[in-house]
Parts: sequence; C-alpha cells; structure tokens
Amino acid sequence: MFIENFTYIANLIGVIAFAASGVIKGMKHKLDILGIIVLAVMTAVGGGIIRDVLVNKVPYVLTNTQDIVVATITAIVLFLFLKKYKNKKRSFFKELLVMDAIGLSIFTIIGAKIAINANVSVLSVSIFATITGVGGGVIRDILVGEIPIILKEDVYAFLCFFGSIIYYYLPRIFISDIVIFLLILIIRLLIIKYKVNLPK
Repeated sequence: MFIENFTYIANLIGVIAFAASGVIKGMKHKLDILGIIVLAVMTAVGGGIIRDVLVNKVPYVLTNTQDIVVATITAIVLFLFLKKYKNKKRSFFKELLVMDAIGLSIFTIIGAKIAINANVSVLSVSIFATITGVGGGVIRDILVGEIPIILKEDVYAFLCFFGSIIYYYLPRIFISDIVIFLLILIIRLLIIKYKVNLPK
C-alpha cells in the first residue's frame, strides 16, 4: 500500500508541475486558454505517450485519463491565478522548479520500469526513462516554436539518462526506487541552486 501511495502521489506532483510549466510557457507566448490547456496537457503526458508508443503499447493516458484531467484542471486554475496575481509569478517559478525536480525524478523511474519490463537493453532503458522525463517539455517548446530547453541549458536530461542506468543494475526492490528518486532529486536541486549548465 505504501509503495502504491508513494508512486501515485509523486506522479500527481509531477503531472501538476509539468502542466504548470506548460501554462507559464503558454502565457509567455500569449496563447488563449485553449492553447494553454493543450500546452499544459502535452507537457504533462507527452513524454509518457512517446514512451508507450515506442514499446508498442496504447498510451496509458488514453486508457486512464486521470493525468489529462489533472493537467487540465491545473492549467485552468493556474491560468486564472497568474492572470489575477501577476506580481506573484517570480516566487512561483522557484516553487515550480522544486516540484519539477520531484516529478522528473519519479518519471525517470516510471520510464525505466516500463522499459525494463519490455526486456530491452540498458541503453534502451536509459533512453526510455529520459524520454518519459523530458519528452513533454520538448513537445511544449516545439509547439511554441522554441529550441527545446534540454538542448541549450540545464542538465536534467543528463540526470535521467545516467540515473536510469544506475537503476537498471540495482535489485528490483522498492528501496531501489527510493535511492534513485533521492539521487536524481538531490542532484537536480543542487543544480537549480548553483545554476549549473553543460558547457556551450
């Protein structure tokens, strides 16, 4: 029960965080409410859809629409909030980065689990985990005509890739999930704090 609750709650946090980043990006480009909802939903579930298609599965979000509903509600609520309290955007960005780090950590594990269950190689596992973690953000940036952020700043895709490789070689027990979750989360938070980027 604890394992299921942990995964469920972490997944919801990740969906909310990624949807929020889609809303903020959409407002930056002055999209209407429909455009913002589309951007929020694709940011939240896009990586999972790509991953499931690659392993020849019907995307999970199409058979269980909870994540889409959560992302849509997040988009509407946050859109109204940011429209009314524009002066609070600055503090919200910092909170969003922390939530994003939590979501990224758990989505990396979820992507790795699905790939491992599909009996693919360790390299494929790392690719699937990375797609799950950052795929939605790539779709978000492409939809608004920007170079995907993972190609020009931050190193979170790097964390997904190597975190999932470590996860692949750990025993298939719950403690392995916790170890990788904390490893990626802590490093990601340190990167945010010290603004570390890959060389350009």
